[in-house]
Amino acid sequence: MVKPTSLKWVTAWYEAIAADLMTQEPRLTPVELGQRVQNCILDKILDKLYGEVYAKHGVGLPEFAAPASPICSIEPPPIPSITAQGLGEIYEQILSQNPAEKKTGGIYYTPSPLIDFVVENTVRILEKTLPTILDPACGSGFFC
Repeated sequence: MVKPTSLKWVTAWYEAIAADLMTQEPRLTPVELGQRVQNCILDKILDKLYGEVYAKHGVGLPEFAAPASPICSIEPPPIPSITAQGLGEIYEQILSQNPAEKKTGGIYYTPSPLIDFVVENTVRILEKTLPTILDPACGSGFFC
């Protein structure tokens, strides 16, 4: 189980980005604001991942890499290592605070016993014959 403090830092980061966006674009609807905040967070995550990949191979980021948006300049607070399941738990906690977004976004929680059943009865069988399985709509990533 993820500690409630983990959710607090995620929420604080989200709210800081949202507040910054609203000062720059006060006419954003709640849906637009949520999308922009999520895009900023995704940009930060991808920048970090790309940086790690390029650093691992001893090269710098390519010249075409776009500079970070000033809106997304708010850095996340230092975080502990979080497993995929822990990240999913944080996501579920955030969604539980906003049921309307959960419903309109078509976001559904899959209980762990069902995940275990599906993995054991499909993925484990398929991985014997297929080297890789891609699920681009895997949500929080518990199906692994």
